[in-house]
Amino acid sequence: MRKATAILSFIVALASGSRLLAHEGHEHKMMGTVTAIDARQIEVTAEDGHKMVFGLDGETKYFRGKSDATAGDIKVGERVAITAVEKDGKMVAREVHLADNR
Repeated sequence: MRKATAILSFIVALASGSRLLAHEGHEHKMMGTVTAIDARQIEVTAEDGHKMVFGLDGETKYFRGKSDATAGDIKVGERVAITAVEKDGKMVAREVHLADNR
């Protein structure tokens, strides 16, 4: 649990304010709470109230701690850290990291 907390804290530091400035070809990071999810997208709200919607596609990878996970493992209210890229004018999640709360 300590390791997951440390990793999520590191991601928060990288996110610096949790706001994403879209620049195609660059990775962007955000940490927050899942407020909505379906097969095509995930909505995340940062602690400062900023909301972002990320597309989900066949290239999106999901992790819980060091283990693989699936989109079906994500629940509304869960904390996540997302790495995304801009693709065709939209933010698309490349990686979704869920806290390892086992």
